[in-house]
Amino acid sequence: MSEIVVFLGPSLALADARALLDADYRPPVAMGDVYRALRSNPRAIVIVDGLFEQTPSVWHKEILLALSRGVWVYGGASMGALRACELDPFGMIGVGSIYARFCEGLLEDDDEVAVSHADADSGWRPLSEAMVNLRDGLARARERGLLDAREHDALVARAKARFYPERSWPQTLDDARALGLTDERVAGLRELVRAEPPQTKAADARAVLARVAEDQRAGQLDRPHAPTFRLEHAAVMGTLLDETALPPDALAATPATRHRSSARSLGRMVRAVDPARDELYADCLYRMLLSVEGVRAGIYGDWIEGFEALTSLGEQLGDPEAEARVEAEVRRLERHLRAVFGARLDLFLPAALDRRGPRGPTLERLRGAWTEVHERGLFAPSPAELDLDPVALFEWYAARFGVLDPNPEAHARAIGLSLSELLLEAGAQYLLEHAPAAAPHQEDEEPPC
Repeated sequence: MSEIVVFLGPSLALADARALLDADYRPPVAMGDVYRALRSNPRAIVIVDGLFEQTPSVWHKEILLALSRGVWVYGGASMGALRACELDPFGMIGVGSIYARFCEGLLEDDDEVAVSHADADSGWRPLSEAMVNLRDGLARARERGLLDAREHDALVARAKARFYPERSWPQTLDDARALGLTDERVAGLRELVRAEPPQTKAADARAVLARVAEDQRAGQLDRPHAPTFRLEHAAVMGTLLDETALPPDALAATPATRHRSSARSLGRMVRAVDPARDELYADCLYRMLLSVEGVRAGIYGDWIEGFEALTSLGEQLGDPEAEARVEAEVRRLERHLRAVFGARLDLFLPAALDRRGPRGPTLERLRGAWTEVHERGLFAPSPAELDLDPVALFEWYAARFGVLDPNPEAHARAIGLSLSELLLEAGAQYLLEHAPAAAPHQEDEEPPC
């Protein structure tokens, strides 16, 4: 993997970017993406484009985390220019005219660089025009005598007042007609835009990539960035860890369903129906400890083998009584930490289920139960809605999944649930077990694409 990570989207075509800098190119940055990038130990991170409306934006704190760990961080053109202007006192390197104008106060609003765009399959193609591009195009038209000062200012004001996805050159040309420009003058403005399309964001994206390539050739990236501050690991870092421990879609339901499982609901299902719940939560606990301490120590990677080695310390002693004491102490500490971390451990369950492989209930089966619930128009299936009384439902559940205690409340308490939560999950599983079989495909039915 490349030692340089670049977050790029609509500002510059990927092929053009690769021609300037060999790097690990990733989609526009969002909250947690810089944190995830640190796990591959890059020497430099470059932020060009970022998401800001459909998902939380990249945190300043995670950029500071990267800088505090000796990673060079560059920004320009779009979200990168904004964050670089805000964080250059801490060592983030800003490049380009947009960055400079934000720092000088000539640009102030985030919407100056915002555009609507297509998805990754379409190469993040921009679907609207950035305000900075409109500004620069209209300024050029004024310099060429195609607009006077009043007309220029009026067109800029109209574009600025418009919601960013609605900004475009065709709309600006319509604004020019509305201001009273003749067809001939509007045609001259259109020809200028076609012949010399303003590409301020693209130019700045090229500039920041060229700067990184130059620094790489000069050997600057061979040494770590020297931070001038000390990052405090406040509670906000724990929140960042919770939000980024898993891929963004790890808990998402399949497109064919309407249900989106939360970490807590997944944890509730695992506790209720998975006989290997203790093994899974031990895995989650190790992962959480590794991630937390990895952030604090500035080391990123998979340390699970090291923690597993600690749990086998008793075997290394060669003394059966010592083995038993070490094992008992490890289990006691494990139970204590599981109680301390509580529902935060549920964030690590999808990865733990994946590592386990086909043994036991799968993530798909757990999701499938609640898919069946929602397909039947139910929200929380009570025993009454299933034509069962609570005793009968618990008896079915006990026969199907086994119990740690024949008393329903004692079993629920033993697996970390309330009785109502246990019966809720038992009801979902009951629906799944008793769902009508799907109708067979017809002979001439087209196979799914």
